[in-house]
Amino acid sequence: MDSPAAAAEFYDNYYQPQWDAAQEFVVAGDSLQTTVAQATPGTVILVPAGAYRESVTIDKPLTLVGLSGRQT
Repeated sequence: MDSPAAAAEFYDNYYQPQWDAAQEFVVAGDSLQTTVAQATPGTVILVPAGAYRESVTIDKPLTLVGLSGRQT
């Protein structure tokens, strides 16, 4: 998935959570740590497939959803 719109559609159609939460999307090339740091508690972070070569510290309640790019 290469766009926030595609990720949001995937989230809405295939990962229907039981709660209402803010969503953030990690854009290819962006830092996962930056997205985590800027997210408010309870945010769902949509993470596209790829290699993230960085250390990530999560210091608040968040949900990270890995997006494989494949729909089953």
